[in-house]
Amino acid sequence: MVGSSNRLDIARLRRTEQALAERDDTISRQQARLKRAAEERAGVLLRLEALEVLAARTRNEPAAVPVTADTADVLRRKLNDEKAHAAALAARLAETEESLRAAARSIAALQARERALQAELAAFEAALAEEGACGRGCGEDAGPGHLAGRRLLYVGGRPGLIGALRTLTERRGGTMLAHDGGVEDNAALLPGLISQADIAFFPVDCVSHAAAGRIKTLCRQAGKPFVPLRSASIASFIAAIAAPPIEVEDP
Repeated sequence: MVGSSNRLDIARLRRTEQALAERDDTISRQQARLKRAAEERAGVLLRLEALEVLAARTRNEPAAVPVTADTADVLRRKLNDEKAHAAALAARLAETEESLRAAARSIAALQARERALQAELAAFEAALAEEGACGRGCGEDAGPGHLAGRRLLYVGGRPGLIGALRTLTERRGGTMLAHDGGVEDNAALLPGLISQADIAFFPVDCVSHAAAGRIKTLCRQAGKPFVPLRSASIASFIAAIAAPPIEVEDP
């Protein structure tokens, strides 16, 4: 089960890296289009300015050669065409710039996800190394673990992994309380569990939005910290409890 979770996280990391590369390529193409559109718009604005100057001269200065009504009409149509072209280019520029901003936001989110996956994999590998070392030589003198008796509440997640998470917690000197977020467990039990716990965890991909909101509200009311986990994987949980003291962030 642990190996399967590790392989899944590695696969997610590779997909994230591929998505980042594709986004970088998209950004480059969009920037090239933006540059071309900006250059074209600048040229149109120059032509538009020249036409406006010519139109002003036609209106205000006596012409060496009389300007016929047909010539004036042609100039007006050309001026209007250039204005319409400039407006269309401005709209294209605005659209491209918004697309670039959206792509930049998407890349930032992917980069944050990649950093989180890297941290989780590093914590997972460290935990595996620790388990291997303990399997070779750790005994009763190994110490109480860095959780130092903390009681962790885990809400939501995958039922099949709860036993493994509880074992990981106990090996690190803690106790784990669990609640499925209201799927089968009574939601009315949450306030009591939070009052017993020192800190609450919930995976954002495997708990209802309503349950997540209730956990945050109850924890704030009780003055208890809470940690939203990126996923219900073992690696996410290990990364969250990897180093003492437990770091808590409320996004």
